[in-house]
Amino acid sequence: MRYLLLILFGTISFTSFGEGLKGRVINAKQATIPFVNILIYAQNNNRPLGGTTTDENGEFTINNLTKGNTLTFSSIGYKTKTWLYNGQDSVNIMLEEETQVLEEVVVKASRYKKMVDRLIIYPNKELRESTDNVWGVLDKLHLPNAIISKESMGITMFDGKSVAYQINGVPATAEEYLAISPNQIKSIEFIDNPGVRYATQNFGGILNVKTKEGVKGYGFGFKTMDAVTTLSSENNIFLKLNNVKDQITFIYGNKLRHYTKNRNDTRLASEPLSLLQIKEGDNSVYSYRQHSLKGVYSHVAESLLLNVNFNTELYDNDKDETLQKVYAFNNFISNTALTPTYKSNLYSLDIYAAQKIAKKDNLIFDLLTTYRTSNYRYNFMETDQSSMISFNYQYGVRGKRLSFIPELLYEHKINDLNNLTIGVRINYAKTNNNYSQAIMKKDHSDSYDMFSYAQFLGRYKNLSYQIGLGGNIVSYDKDSISYTKRFMRPMIKFSYTPINYFTFSFNAELIPHVPELTDMANITRKLNSIEIEKGNPDLRPYIEYNNRLDVTCNISRFYFQLAYLYSFSRHPFAPNSYIDDCAIYYVTDKYNKSRVHTLSTFLNYEVIKDRLTLSGSCAFSKTLFQKDNLDYSKNIWNYYVEGNLNLTKNWSMNFGIINNRKELRGNLYLAQEDAVYFSTSYHLKQWMFTAGIWDPFRSKIKLSERNYANSKFTKSIISWNADKANMVYIQVSLSLNKGHKAQTLRQKIHNIDDEDGIVK
Repeated sequence: MRYLLLILFGTISFTSFGEGLKGRVINAKQATIPFVNILIYAQNNNRPLGGTTTDENGEFTINNLTKGNTLTFSSIGYKTKTWLYNGQDSVNIMLEEETQVLEEVVVKASRYKKMVDRLIIYPNKELRESTDNVWGVLDKLHLPNAIISKESMGITMFDGKSVAYQINGVPATAEEYLAISPNQIKSIEFIDNPGVRYATQNFGGILNVKTKEGVKGYGFGFKTMDAVTTLSSENNIFLKLNNVKDQITFIYGNKLRHYTKNRNDTRLASEPLSLLQIKEGDNSVYSYRQHSLKGVYSHVAESLLLNVNFNTELYDNDKDETLQKVYAFNNFISNTALTPTYKSNLYSLDIYAAQKIAKKDNLIFDLLTTYRTSNYRYNFMETDQSSMISFNYQYGVRGKRLSFIPELLYEHKINDLNNLTIGVRINYAKTNNNYSQAIMKKDHSDSYDMFSYAQFLGRYKNLSYQIGLGGNIVSYDKDSISYTKRFMRPMIKFSYTPINYFTFSFNAELIPHVPELTDMANITRKLNSIEIEKGNPDLRPYIEYNNRLDVTCNISRFYFQLAYLYSFSRHPFAPNSYIDDCAIYYVTDKYNKSRVHTLSTFLNYEVIKDRLTLSGSCAFSKTLFQKDNLDYSKNIWNYYVEGNLNLTKNWSMNFGIINNRKELRGNLYLAQEDAVYFSTSYHLKQWMFTAGIWDPFRSKIKLSERNYANSKFTKSIISWNADKANMVYIQVSLSLNKGHKAQTLRQKIHNIDDEDGIVK
């Protein structure tokens, strides 16, 4: 306890007449070592006077030293070094790597460092050599509250939010990680508190892979994954050319799904309507094809970074059947067939430039232009007992959306520990939808969002902080419907580290929620003869108040996090349903308030002796939505457990049990697919071979469940799939890399427009 207090308050206990020392800590390869722990001792005294750490560049500054002081430098994976201060102004400290020998396998510990807004991970040599791309590394790191799929190359946060990808701070795609050799990874930053800049995009995290400096060279590789038991495949191929300052990357990918054993079971009951319908699903077909082509050009000069990214995606959902037999009070009455189709084309161009205008100042500009076209056709038919058509409803919609998102950002390094960021972003979009057949209407809209923000990020002794303030002007104009909304968005986070292994954090922020165009469309469509879905043009943005308190323990191979989240909103919008004129209506509506309490834990433990890593998360949430005099509440449990077993240096096994996200939104309860998986991988030089199975020992799996709760009716929809049960797959990948380009300037811009704005 005495040592804890000395470390905590030691930096303010020095005498006022001492001298100053600047320095950096390096390894045998002359690379700097970030976040090294430094303790200061008086001569002939084994009690530390105080302490500090090196920054992310391995540099440190200590004031008020006296001759004869002794400094100790320690970091996980390195031998502790003692150094005597004799009045020097500067010094370079070299640390030797420390290894442990276990059954002839040399293991160097991966190093974790928790900062106020991010977790920084330094993968060890053995981990980098056990796989052939970034996704294999991420799969074995077990990031906090992140569900990672190396097969489909994607990350989803445990609460359902998406993750943005970066390479050296530059916006990237999941496919671009495929083109990075693990040996080129310098560190991995998992930003679990993105800050005020990203609040409107609702990212749950940002993953930034930092790479080492490269030379002239090339990269080539591919990944192919095919299911053995059903028709499902994913393929990617990349080519990368480096010329010291310039890099060109091409990535092509395609996906194919064709399932023939989809089923949807529905139960609808209403006492006022004297209604009890049971809809039993028949085997239905679901299939889609997707093609993508990405071209990326990067130029790195001494003070300039230019990145141009062109992306095109073609999507064709040619079959999405829902076949059902309808029973009323146990009597068969009809057959129904829903057969929609959907096609879309996406073209985007992202131009990013970062200019170092002074030693401590960076100016960054980003322009994202997106153009999307879509074609959706809805076809529902109901036939009675004599096979006569009793109800038929069809409509089509062709959509176009053009968006521009320019952003300008200024970064200033106040000192080694504190930074200031100021930025402004404008998001303008124009959407046109032309409806046909049963819905004869043209739906055109313009949306505008201007956001300015400022943020301080830094550290003072053992206290880290992130303070931001943003201002939004959101406007929407469609026909005779328009609104303009202004709101402020403060954000504050403090993180306190009393000793090296424990961190306490508090985060408070205001998060805006803007209604999607599909929810605001003034369109009414029939689902069947008694159910109707409506748009709600009266929706307006609202603010969610978020408060989070968490404690983190990081001791060697043990990482534990306990968090409590409280969120509150006034006048939120969420799904609602009601009965009117003998029909059931579904609409996104405004509620009086919402409140969510969530208690969650995350644990990651790396057992080196047994070459086993286990991780898992468990969350309990209590959600309430209130509308008029009705309360909709739900207690929800979510959990997942994952593990990685390294049998040899090149052979590993993965397993997982994922109880996927469940949530209450208004009077709609949503539950997603539960999953169990096993896989084994073998790494042979540039090749990686993987075989696995999803959901073994099951005849079918429940993809999703939707339950509507209302005082006048209840409805339950459960989607099943038998193709994905016991699904065996094989994956083969090749990665050849010689030389890489590493963009060294950091940036904080990541814009995206993922809305097509049409009603489906």
